[in-house]
Amino acid sequence: MVTPTPLFKAEVRRLCRVRTGTESDESPFPLDLDGFLDPSTAIASTADSPTAGTLVTPAVAATAGALMLLGEPGVGKTTVFRALTAGLPELDDDSQAEHVLLWLDAARLTESSFQELLGRHLRALPTSPRRARATALAPGAPTAGGPGPSGREVTLTIVLDQVDESPMLRLLAGDLASAMKGRDTSRLRVLVACRTADYPSALTAVLEEAVGGCVLADLAPLTREEAVTLAASADVDGEAVVAAAVAAGAGALASVPLTLELLVRVFRQAGVLEGSPAELFAKGARLLADEHDDRRRAADTVTSLDQRISIAGRIAARLLLAGRRTIWRGPDLDSGPLDVGAGSLTGGTERTASGWFEVTAAMVSATLGTALFTGRGESRLAFRHSSLAAYLAVCHLREHQVPHRQLATLFLVAGDNATTSIPVLLRETAAWLVALDPAQADWLARADPESLAAHSAVVDSAAMKALLVRGLLDRAPQLELSGAAARRARWQVAYPGLAEQLAAVLADAEAWRANARAFVGTFVRPRGVDEDATPHLVSAFEATSALPVAAEAEGLALLLRPSMFAFGVLTATIERLTGPDPLAPVRKSVLHPFRDTRKRAARSLARTQEQLARTGRIAAGRASHVRHAARAQVRTVPALWKKGRRGLRHARYAVGVFLRGGAPMPPGKS
Repeated sequence: MVTPTPLFKAEVRRLCRVRTGTESDESPFPLDLDGFLDPSTAIASTADSPTAGTLVTPAVAATAGALMLLGEPGVGKTTVFRALTAGLPELDDDSQAEHVLLWLDAARLTESSFQELLGRHLRALPTSPRRARATALAPGAPTAGGPGPSGREVTLTIVLDQVDESPMLRLLAGDLASAMKGRDTSRLRVLVACRTADYPSALTAVLEEAVGGCVLADLAPLTREEAVTLAASADVDGEAVVAAAVAAGAGALASVPLTLELLVRVFRQAGVLEGSPAELFAKGARLLADEHDDRRRAADTVTSLDQRISIAGRIAARLLLAGRRTIWRGPDLDSGPLDVGAGSLTGGTERTASGWFEVTAAMVSATLGTALFTGRGESRLAFRHSSLAAYLAVCHLREHQVPHRQLATLFLVAGDNATTSIPVLLRETAAWLVALDPAQADWLARADPESLAAHSAVVDSAAMKALLVRGLLDRAPQLELSGAAARRARWQVAYPGLAEQLAAVLADAEAWRANARAFVGTFVRPRGVDEDATPHLVSAFEATSALPVAAEAEGLALLLRPSMFAFGVLTATIERLTGPDPLAPVRKSVLHPFRDTRKRAARSLARTQEQLARTGRIAAGRASHVRHAARAQVRTVPALWKKGRRGLRHARYAVGVFLRGGAPMPPGKS
């Protein structure tokens, strides 16, 4: 459970994912369509022991003896540790408790203060020839420590909060190893909180050896239920706040406590989430890119907030337009095919309201250390959500005034029958381009309206939505009957003039009849409906032209997609003749796990393919090395042959000299 904050008064359970030390750490958290942690995955994978790759509570993760908890600023690491150590008395207090707490703000840990603040407590532990494995961490249960003033055993829990802020971060692992060497750590527990981008990998190995076990875990985002609970504890309608955020396409902001607080404050002032989706994302991005620690903010002379936002836009554009996913901060030779090297992001200039500035390595590092980015394994980062990356990428393109011809080349790919479409990875970016730059709306809406409609929540202009609806209606006969895509689509194209626009189309009976027959003949009949049943389905389809259009435009997303509507008419006709299908709940319960299994299998297949590709490249490199070595050996064969012949001639000469009693004989003659 997480203890309340100054705004949020409720307690919610947080989860963290244990790292495996393999490429599976690079996979993002399983999120639902709105950007929250998928509750079904969270429940299914939550374990009672810190097994690698599973989602567990921080209390379970801490049972190993030491816990290194990673997360971005504002995600809730400190709050989690406060909950784990609630009720424990401070070490300096004159307490007779058997379990005490030493909480250290790591910003105070320097080379000169380490001994006074931490080292002396570790060296006071009893001497032991070996290190015992730690027991479970729980308030009131033993954790770790040495003898107290009365000679009794005392359990000691050490919390190193915000260890990334320590001036001796790179030296901390070595100093801890020296201080704990030869000490009995069976009653010692260590909790370390660190920003993902600044995590020192050497610290995990030191803690594992010293304490007997160390779990490295990433703190997971909120589920929707947790976000609603937290928002409701701030004296607002939590469900209304989260629903408004999702409707604005800002679910990713509501899944982080830091930006959820922003949404709650905005909602509490006006009773609604005032502002367009672009304005909410602008506020959320600036909040995530800002430095929330006062000491860091005062000491940061490298970048300003506007500069970090500008650099984040450059990184987002580079990732999305190049088809990459992650930023690699390790050696270049170890990078993967979907990585962008952090070093390649430096150089050149960017612009803010204050003018142009040169992008340096220190500026890029400061930007990657903000809450905009999250970990994808060791030395690998990514944007915490694709919506933030898409928004920032479009801001970058607009700032640089990329011309229409170049944008069309970037966003559209040619298809069959002289059609064009937007690649899947760029669809949300294209929707943001329509929302932020209306001049680009017309050609994108005409090229691929269905892809834009899937992210239409970020488009708040009635004129832009009218263009989307027109494009959808123009392409309606060509839309395929794809059940999975239809169920996942969340079109939000309603606007004040939608009813009139649809009424004009439905009133044209001849055009509607032609489209209905073409649709049924192309998509429905080949999928199992016999020819005798087709006229009845066409008649039912045509009869819908007389249906009244609701002024609120509720459910009109179905009318905009003939494939979905025809399926609905067919189902309704069957139920009218035979009654409701009694097996529908059974089918749903049976097929839902298969859908989840298919998703997991697809992710596993993608990881396997990437691993095979990387293994192939390594094998090819080694094979090339072997070929070069073999060629070098082959080139030495003639020289060895000549050398052997020369040695044989000299041997024969020496034998001849010996047989002739020392008489010389030319080596070339026998």
